[in-house]
Amino acid sequence: MPRRFAVVLIAASITLTGCGAAAGGSTKGSSSVDVVGLTTYAISDRHSAPALKGKTFDGTALSLGSVGQGKVVVLNVWASWCGPCREESPMLGAAAKSYAAQGVVFVGIDEADTTSAGRAFATSAGMTYPSFVDPQGALLSKLKMLPQMGIPSTLVLDTHGRIAARVIGPTTAAELKQVLDGLVAQT
Repeated sequence: MPRRFAVVLIAASITLTGCGAAAGGSTKGSSSVDVVGLTTYAISDRHSAPALKGKTFDGTALSLGSVGQGKVVVLNVWASWCGPCREESPMLGAAAKSYAAQGVVFVGIDEADTTSAGRAFATSAGMTYPSFVDPQGALLSKLKMLPQMGIPSTLVLDTHGRIAARVIGPTTAAELKQVLDGLVAQT
């Protein structure tokens, strides 16, 4: 009986934290990759996001620097096969539309997925923003502040391309609104 209980606890932990994200507590200002949930960074603690360049589903070149220059950017790592990603993606698609008028740009990274599955999922979830295709994890490997094996995860960049917030595991509309409204007010 104790072994079965342990298996249930492990399964519940994985479900609550995303597709393989590590468990932990949520603290502001922490730089640990294993902290699940929202972490925000004071302006003095923000570091520049790595330059990301790659291709979209249709083979178009995409550069994070060119789409996000001077704008607040939401960078979400997802996959069509990830249950928590499936839950948060429609909210992200709606948020992208509602924040577009305020100059906020959304960009996805479709991680360890097939192009056809990723494209179909993005369309069905209402994700009209561009997504990098990252089947081998090359782009994710540049984002050292995110877990390399656990998705979804999200970075929010300020207008200077610095990491203002990070969410490990699925994000919520309330978390996203809190972060974006604060950053939009700073512009």
